[in-house]
Amino acid sequence: TAACAVQSWSSRPISRRLRRRLSAPDLDDELNKRAWRDTLRRFALRPRALDRARYARFAAFLTETKLIDEALAVDQYAVEIGR
Repeated sequence: TAACAVQSWSSRPISRRLRRRLSAPDLDDELNKRAWRDTLRRFALRPRALDRARYARFAAFLTETKLIDEALAVDQYAVEIGR
């Protein structure tokens, strides 16, 4: 049946490249490939860990450069997942 065909096709592994083309073919270009490589190292090694000091420093920077009026306490806008 059609449902079986869809299920068997969707359970087969597809390459990352094909998945990316299927999801947003207009973004599959050299600029985005380079941007991904440059951005990847910026992601947190432990995304569940909340670095409160880093958030506070960034808020202070935003305040000092007058991008925001006042820095809120980290607890007002960030949560640590898994606690």
